[in-house]
Amino acid sequence: MQTGVSEIEKLASVKRMHGRLTRRANRGKRAGNTMSDTHRLRNPGNVAHLREDREAMLDTDDPALWYGLNRLLTNYWADVDHNGGSQAHVFKMLEALYAVGHNRFEGAEKIRAFYARRRERGNTTTRHLVGNLQVFRHDARRAQTVGVMSLYRADGRPPFQWVRPPAMIADFEAQCVLGDDRIWRFQSHILRPIFVGSDLPASISIDPQRL
Repeated sequence: MQTGVSEIEKLASVKRMHGRLTRRANRGKRAGNTMSDTHRLRNPGNVAHLREDREAMLDTDDPALWYGLNRLLTNYWADVDHNGGSQAHVFKMLEALYAVGHNRFEGAEKIRAFYARRRERGNTTTRHLVGNLQVFRHDARRAQTVGVMSLYRADGRPPFQWVRPPAMIADFEAQCVLGDDRIWRFQSHILRPIFVGSDLPASISIDPQRL
């Protein structure tokens, strides 16, 4: 009998949640909010607007898609941290955009040149940490991931003592495409710095026009 009561309570809770979501959606429609969530999330406008729109759009419950984009991000940053970004361009489409703040590195060759210049700056240790990851599917071959990236950097080799705060904490948004080889790649990868330390990251201090 106790099990039966518990199941009834769970069903009632689900129905109440569904009712609240339905009422929220109806309020948005009555307010004339006709622009698609996908279109707004692609807009590289202010971060607050991006956050508000994400609340109206549920992220995917597809574990394979979530794993695929999480794997893309972690493999990309692992190459940057452990291999100096020498293969970073292969994670992106040929026409891909990589942007950090106002700096825009457009196309695979420009991205390759950026990481080559970054390696020339000497012996620097970095760790890029990704968190608060959300994934949104657009169609069978296009998806988007958003989250937070924290960058720690120091000159020399680890371990380091008396380290400084993170060099940068940034919101990021990445549009991703599934290729014919069944591999996800970045079509665009945009970082919007929120906190930047005195030790500027290379992605901010290197001028794309001088590459």
